[in-house]
Amino acid sequence: MAGPPPLTRRQSPIRSASPEPPPRISPIVGRASELAELERLLGSSRLLTLTGPGGSGKTSLAAELARRVAGAFTIGPVWVELAPLADPALLPGQLAAALGLRKGNGRTTLESVSRTIGARPALLVLDNCEHLIEACAELAARLLADCSGATLLTTSREPLGLAGEIAWRVPPLSLPAAGAASVDEAAASEAVRLFVERARGVCPRFELEPANAAAVAAICRRLDGLPLALELAAARVRVLSLEQILERLDDGVRLLTGGDRGAPERHRTLRSTLEWSYRLLADQEKLLLARLSVFADRFSLAAVEAVCPGGALAAPDVLDRLAALVDKSLVTMEVDGDEARYRLLEVTRQFARERLDESGEADAVADRHAAFFLGVAEEAEIHLFGGASDPERVARLERDLAELRAAADRFERRERQSEALRLAWALHWFWFARGLLEEGRRRLTAALAGTDAVASRERARALIAYGTLLLWQGEPEPARRAMEEGVALARSLDESWAVAYALAGVGAARCLDGDQEAARTVLEEAVAAARREPSSVLIPFALYWQGSAARLRGDLAAARVAYEEAVAVGRQIGHRPAIAHPLTVLARLLHQLGDPAGARARALEALAIHGEIDDRWGTVQALEVLARVAATTGGPGPAVRLVGAAARLRDAIGAPLLKPEQEELDLLLETLRAELGPEPFGSAWRAGRETSLAEVLCLAAGLAAESEAPPAPAPVAGGEVAPRLEVHALGPLRILLDGRPAAGNGWEAVRPRELLVHLLCHPEGCTREQIGLSFWPEASPAQLRNTFHVTLHRLRRALGHSDWIVADGGRYRLNPALDCEFDAARFETEAGAVLAVAAPGEAELDRLAAALELYRGDFLQNEPMGDWLLPHRERLQRLCLQGLEVLGEARMAAGRWAEAAALWHRLLGLEDLDEAVYQRLMLCHARLGQRRRVLEVFESLRQLLQDELGAEPEAATVALCRRLTRPATAPDRGGRPPRFRKSGRRPGRAAQLHFSPARCGAGPDAALESP
Repeated sequence: MAGPPPLTRRQSPIRSASPEPPPRISPIVGRASELAELERLLGSSRLLTLTGPGGSGKTSLAAELARRVAGAFTIGPVWVELAPLADPALLPGQLAAALGLRKGNGRTTLESVSRTIGARPALLVLDNCEHLIEACAELAARLLADCSGATLLTTSREPLGLAGEIAWRVPPLSLPAAGAASVDEAAASEAVRLFVERARGVCPRFELEPANAAAVAAICRRLDGLPLALELAAARVRVLSLEQILERLDDGVRLLTGGDRGAPERHRTLRSTLEWSYRLLADQEKLLLARLSVFADRFSLAAVEAVCPGGALAAPDVLDRLAALVDKSLVTMEVDGDEARYRLLEVTRQFARERLDESGEADAVADRHAAFFLGVAEEAEIHLFGGASDPERVARLERDLAELRAAADRFERRERQSEALRLAWALHWFWFARGLLEEGRRRLTAALAGTDAVASRERARALIAYGTLLLWQGEPEPARRAMEEGVALARSLDESWAVAYALAGVGAARCLDGDQEAARTVLEEAVAAARREPSSVLIPFALYWQGSAARLRGDLAAARVAYEEAVAVGRQIGHRPAIAHPLTVLARLLHQLGDPAGARARALEALAIHGEIDDRWGTVQALEVLARVAATTGGPGPAVRLVGAAARLRDAIGAPLLKPEQEELDLLLETLRAELGPEPFGSAWRAGRETSLAEVLCLAAGLAAESEAPPAPAPVAGGEVAPRLEVHALGPLRILLDGRPAAGNGWEAVRPRELLVHLLCHPEGCTREQIGLSFWPEASPAQLRNTFHVTLHRLRRALGHSDWIVADGGRYRLNPALDCEFDAARFETEAGAVLAVAAPGEAELDRLAAALELYRGDFLQNEPMGDWLLPHRERLQRLCLQGLEVLGEARMAAGRWAEAAALWHRLLGLEDLDEAVYQRLMLCHARLGQRRRVLEVFESLRQLLQDELGAEPEAATVALCRRLTRPATAPDRGGRPPRFRKSGRRPGRAAQLHFSPARCGAGPDAALESP
């Protein structure tokens, strides 16, 4: 007797019965590069798992990917939603139901599924596997073994752990840079674009604009680019201002509720998403996650192993539990150099902090955290005297800065003054090295408060540190009082090293306060005390101030002896700050003695050292010396620019000039203003203020050199003069050597050409690693090393000599001494200079026109090069658009209609959906008597809007065209030009795409009263 029929298909073909991925309710924002990468991976692997924390967008990304690749599969995509499923045994039945199969006898459900799929190409999507991870792994292994045509796409907060699986972590959306405040800067971020898109969904009039760009960017950074968190925050714009949303993000898990009612419950509030993940953790993992919330930012494994063990979580188990949290996407791991660093997303940290508070052990964990980081600071302290003498230790402290601040806050809140004093002392040279003078002063003030009656080693050292910070900030009188109290207390405690240090500080304060004789006496004692100490770094420190006191009292010979000994001792002990700081004051002295060449050489050496160790205060000093040298040797423009850059840096680190120094600098600037004239002086000052620190370090040497003489053409091997290099990158790439197109010698390969342009775009230079990120992001260190040097060799050979590319401190750049013309840089400089002028005159407008002639097409147009060039292309295109608009408005205002029309035509070739430009072009043709051209322009706009947006021109544009094409004697009967059709819809996208630099002229009606 035959048994029941086997499991069979309900419908045929299979695709028609397969449930589709969830519908796309709102457009996916960003993710273009991610989807392209996932398509490539899905073509090379039969098991691709998208991992990431809850709310990272795994499901929406998987759905979009499935829709895109559906055509490559006979079966599917078959979408299997697992979140509602609690029993692992029901998993095969869930898949069978998704395939449209009904139960029959004779085979197990899984056997029938495998028989149905067989060798046919099939895409199966298992969404939300994390709570059934073992059952999903077993099912996937069976399907991959039995169905040769099956490809599995899964989403889970941890990988399935099968051989051959590609686990791809869904990254957060790109974020705006810290401090981004402009619309353009914010809108470049995917996170901002998603926030704005979703905010418009609940508040249609919401727009990203200058008044709110900084707040939107700050919200997106606080939420770490997590899509669900951004969507929930955007939903709050109905009832809260952006500032109120930002303020309430300290309790983000409460604020971020009330999402899309059609979404699964766990995605309607951020809390339910986090609780879903938390319930799946083992007890030790829950305990560790709660304790990790004590960390403020990124943390090391050593910190976790010191802070988090205890009770049910033994120290040997910490690493395994941490790895499990990383696998489950609740902790993020990043590699910083050769060290793994970990962090919690902000909303995860807030949720975990609630669990820690509920546990009753929050104080104990916070105390262990603060004690650990106090130890980190004290271990580094002895190596930091004088500033960034050990850059690696400074960098490690900088990586832990958020944790050090949290420890300081803990000591202050708990009034644990001894630990607060110890931490402030340990960090005071770190604050100096990183230009955090105001923060250091605030911390020391808080630590010293209420300790007047305490005669302790900690208070003595903190007083000395406090006085040192006041010296750097230009307050010698309170610095002297703090140092003298520190000397007395250190002497009473027999702290000889601290006594020597404090004596040098007292002498420095006397020196800066104008009491040079008292300074001489104290500093002689300080130098003698420093020579008796085993730490010889105190010697150049004391000699530095001894020389400064001698210089200020007019004994220049004694000053030179002290400075030169300080430099010699610094070189002998290999202490970079002890070399660079005395070199800077020696350079200033040599300039005073009439030796600008000697002053420049020493100041440049000091600046190079300060740049290597990122010593901001030392950099300021060296820049100001170089400015004096440039002014003396005939370079007023470079001198003003250097002073402007130094002034900006002083503002940033909170280190104002002392009154005598400020008066001296003001006198220098007045002289330079008289030489240059007000407008060039202002331009040079603004250029200096706008120059980044990295650009300052690279440009200072060249600017100082320009003040002496223009560089001669640089010779290459054999005494030949290097050929002149011209690189035209606006439009198709053209490379000329001595006016002839470069050919042969490797120019036919893309990479050498690309490397040349990349270096031209980064005149400050790039490290091999930075170039690797742009060119070969997936290469291993060994592969990068080999590939980079092969490419560099080919470029040098193509250019004709290795002198074209120089390596300076690990950074590669084009030799600035050689003769090179780069049209993109020239265009940006020339056009940018004119557009920075509020009301450009005729000469400036002619200069702008000449600059626009350089723009022969988009940057590296049609060149098969990497994505690194896109920001450059967009920036240059925006500059061109703005320049064309400003020049077009000016030509119309001057009645130069033909020139203006040509400019508007050219602008539309770059941006064809700006309706205001069409209006101005129509006006120009009307003024030239070209009514037919007016109609042609209007028709081209109308056709474009219909094709692109399904919209019609605005009513104002229709009315303008009717008026411009109406015969002068004909009465207005309200008719329209031929083929005009008015629509009530407005072209929304045109308005969004319209850039808005300041308009130079009035509206269209003002420009033309009658045709």
